[in-house]
Amino acid sequence: MQTDDVQDQWSRLCSEKSPAKKYFDPGHPLELLFGSDDRGRAVMALITPEDPALDDLSRDVSTYSSRREDGRWATTWTLGDQSLFPTFVRLGVDLVHRSAAPTPPRTAIDEFLLALAQWQVLLRPRPAKRLTLERLRGLVAELWAGETVVGADMPRAELVRAWSGPLGGVQDYTFPSGHVWEVKAKRSKATTVKVSSAEQLDPADKSLHLVVLDLDERSGEFDGARSLVDLVQTWREALGADPAERHLLDLLISRLGVDLSDPYYEDTCFTLQHTTVFRVDGDFPSLRAAEMPSPVSAVRYQFDVRGLEAWIVEDEGADHE
Repeated sequence: MQTDDVQDQWSRLCSEKSPAKKYFDPGHPLELLFGSDDRGRAVMALITPEDPALDDLSRDVSTYSSRREDGRWATTWTLGDQSLFPTFVRLGVDLVHRSAAPTPPRTAIDEFLLALAQWQVLLRPRPAKRLTLERLRGLVAELWAGETVVGADMPRAELVRAWSGPLGGVQDYTFPSGHVWEVKAKRSKATTVKVSSAEQLDPADKSLHLVVLDLDERSGEFDGARSLVDLVQTWREALGADPAERHLLDLLISRLGVDLSDPYYEDTCFTLQHTTVFRVDGDFPSLRAAEMPSPVSAVRYQFDVRGLEAWIVEDEGADHE
């Protein structure tokens, strides 16, 4: 199932105001369809044995549930603003993709509802607020590590779909295969990195890697210096002409409260001094969520990367780009 193919078929149904609905994937464990209403608005539907009782997805996507003659329930999402059609297509394709192969004990509908909730967060407006230098360094590190380490050998669209950090994911990149990546940034002279929860570096049943980037502030004229604006533009170019994929990237950036028109994000540049990749396995010296005493609901900590030589799987110097 390709996004472009679905978008072409869906667009044709909308232009024809056709009442016909098509399955995203006839072999999918859920009955998920796309089509149009009689006004030519894009519609997506889910058929389930019981009513999932969902709220509206956003102010531009209304949700309606009704009981069919066969006793099952049809939940329908209708796009109100057709200028957002590429994003709506991306939404549908992503929901289908992420619920296609559920990881036990979660079922296909569990995966679908989790993905839908994350999209609901993504589509909720967030006012722009200038990031602190520390948070900007972290965001730059996520994108830089994404293109050089995490997704160096994969299509950029696949990497964008796996970027779960802006959606509130525990780790920064989460792939359907079970491989997850957490990215940390620090100045080259620093030796510690911060961890925001007991779950973040808990391998549990995942294949988890930690990527630490040494990023130092530099002027834009410095050789190899890159800004957030530069990185986002590189990602957009790597996505090609697909408007749905590009718009998803823009949504993820805006979800972080970033306004790229602010000169701060173009003028603040960093150089990559070092990249280190660690394997986070059962022996890795990090906290474990299952070992936290029951009264503890949240924890933040930091550790010294100099004591992690035994877990290094990749160590690249300043010429790593």
